[in-house]
Amino acid sequence: MTSKSVDDYKIAEGERNIGNRYRPTGNVTITSDIPFSSAHACLAATRNFITAVEHRGYGGYSFWCMDEAPQELWPLLEDLPPAVSRA
Repeated sequence: MTSKSVDDYKIAEGERNIGNRYRPTGNVTITSDIPFSSAHACLAATRNFITAVEHRGYGGYSFWCMDEAPQELWPLLEDLPPAVSRA
């Protein structure tokens, strides 16, 4: 299953491999914008997001509202292996 943004981006990419260029953006805020209910919920959603990105073969990801992320997020991100670009 993909999202509208992925489907729309695929159209713009034409014959190129979308996994080499598309970088999904996830949410990690617990205080504003679209907040998670708790740090625990944020960490669980972040793990699920990263797993989904890897499963779909995208070359990377990013997050918005990093300045509003819970402190508990940093150890999770620090423990991840470095991303390797396939482009």
